[in-house]
Amino acid sequence: MTGLALLNTLLYPDLDPAVVEFVNALTTPGPREKLTSSRGLADLFRAGLANPAHAADETIEAIVAPFHDDDARLALAKAGTELSLRTFAEIAAWLPKLTLPVRVVYGTQDRILPGVAATMARLQGDVPQALITALPHCGHFLQEEAPDQIGEILAEFYAALGDY
Repeated sequence: MTGLALLNTLLYPDLDPAVVEFVNALTTPGPREKLTSSRGLADLFRAGLANPAHAADETIEAIVAPFHDDDARLALAKAGTELSLRTFAEIAAWLPKLTLPVRVVYGTQDRILPGVAATMARLQGDVPQALITALPHCGHFLQEEAPDQIGEILAEFYAALGDY
């Protein structure tokens, strides 16, 4: 059986003002270069963590490494700037029709998506079968802050799908 797992994500077209501001910055050449620079990406990663101890140098190097040239940094910016509110509206309309199992995990200290708790509460109303876990010790980058816990949650979810 198929299931859907979501980690700290946007789902609805009504975006938090902080997200809109960030996307707008990515569309402006000066701020875009600053945000997608090695230092900008490292700063964003650190800001997205609930626990700064998870910002190990080797982790930051791995995050920054793929974005070594202007084309790669522009592609990264476009991943945020080309989000479509129309597509989010389509997703929002589709969610209540979902019948497959849904597993959701988010960090309650997410400063990248500050409205994530409200998003997940709304999702619970739209998709009642969704099992949602809020991790109070995590920010936006769940896999870096709680890799074992995330792995266990997802492994358990996908293993259970075989029982359907």
